[in-house]
Amino acid sequence: MMRLAVLIAIAAIAVFGAQTAHAADRPVTIVDDPRLLAALDAKGYGFAGIFSVSGKNDLKALYDTAPAYHAIVETVAGTARRHEGRRPAAL
Repeated sequence: MMRLAVLIAIAAIAVFGAQTAHAADRPVTIVDDPRLLAALDAKGYGFAGIFSVSGKNDLKALYDTAPAYHAIVETVAGTARRHEGRRPAAL
């Protein structure tokens, strides 16, 4: 479940970060280190805050109450289904 949360966090940051970077003409920080994300979470930075959701801070509640998060999850899940069974491309 933690891997899914990290994957979704990275996807959200990539999607929204790229748009912000284009629109803002200023530097954007993208955090994708799981240890750093865990440290931020431990200090009270809530993933739900990105989507302006208050209350229960779990992925199910976030999925049910934040349309943007719901759309990200469905996009990632759809991509995973389309690529299921395929071998990853060589780097």
